[in-house]
Amino acid sequence: MVESRARHPKQTLVLGVLATTTLFAAPFSRALFITAASLFALTWLFTPGAIQRIQQARVFEPAIPAVALFVLILAEGLLRHGLHWEAITNIRVYSKLLLVLMLAQFLLSDAWRTRATQAWVAGMAIVIVSTIANVFVDLPWSKSQNQGFGNDHSVFVEYVSQGIMTAIFSTYCLLRSIESWRDSRNACVAWAFAGLVSMASMLFLLQGRSGVIAFLVAIVTVIFVRSPRNTRVPLLALSLGLVGAIALSSPLMRERIAMAYSELIAYSPFAHTSIGLRIDMWKLAFDHWMGNFLLGTGSGSYAKIAETHFGHCDQTCIHPHNQFLFLAMEYGFLAPIIYLWFIFELIRAGLKIRGLHGSFLAAIGFVILVDGLYNSPLWYRAQSYFLYSLIGLALASAFSNGARRATDR
Repeated sequence: MVESRARHPKQTLVLGVLATTTLFAAPFSRALFITAASLFALTWLFTPGAIQRIQQARVFEPAIPAVALFVLILAEGLLRHGLHWEAITNIRVYSKLLLVLMLAQFLLSDAWRTRATQAWVAGMAIVIVSTIANVFVDLPWSKSQNQGFGNDHSVFVEYVSQGIMTAIFSTYCLLRSIESWRDSRNACVAWAFAGLVSMASMLFLLQGRSGVIAFLVAIVTVIFVRSPRNTRVPLLALSLGLVGAIALSSPLMRERIAMAYSELIAYSPFAHTSIGLRIDMWKLAFDHWMGNFLLGTGSGSYAKIAETHFGHCDQTCIHPHNQFLFLAMEYGFLAPIIYLWFIFELIRAGLKIRGLHGSFLAAIGFVILVDGLYNSPLWYRAQSYFLYSLIGLALASAFSNGARRATDR
């Protein structure tokens, strides 16, 4: 790998700049992300050394399920009902499963992985700073134009996706704080401050519940992985109690939790509420999957089926807010099994590595697992851009540090 890069320094520089730009843009710029990621993938595939890069990408645990899921979706779109816009959209979205492996392979380079990590942190810093500034100033690039506390202040994307991003970033900052404790107290304090500010922005400046759930899942994962067995239970109880108390201190969060409870209690079919619509969409997807158990209803078929069923597209025609049922309905029983396999391999890869990088990768895996029960994290635009690129970076970080640790032994 070193020799190949030495022979093609210009190619390495181009790939490095594009990979770094992809990580930087993922939290806030759809256009920049698509441009950089597309150019990176094309350069990775169609320049000298592609065969060697493909062979190197095979070492990552999630490689086989990632390729298998994409091939299934590609074959369904091309062979079963012929290409149409919705099927092309699905192929385009899930092709980023391959981007994960491309990024992970390239970012095995220590220098470029460091730059890509710094770029991702900078991109998230733009999101967090803009969110806080939006309380006091109506930023021209902000989706929400409502100053003052007690309002939603999501900026570049809607509050659900920003909540997930911020939860993961806050977890990363807190992990970096723990890791830097022995080497630099100043760095430890700086990362802890960044983590707490990010957590506060998620709890007090965003109205979604998904971010809080993601943060709880990530914290539970990190504590379970990093703490001795005899201290896991009290540490988990303390952390959950602390995060829960902080969450309940947020007026926005209390309002959303109370709303969720009232919507659940008062549920009736075709109710135009967040919980009610989700239940209806889950039932629709499950029923159609049961009627087409082996092969599903076809790639990109959900939107038209939902529009016919509900008679409107008020948040119902985009996706069924469940990644597992979404895949099962359109592609049959194999798709969610392969998807679970992909997540399992992510988590397994993280659990094999001690330290920050293994804990962080495992946390990402569990967040995707839980978030997939009420969202479609690897399909929906903002979340998918963020997660695909971050998984590639996290895989490279975990693998590199794990391989180095094994060599040291």
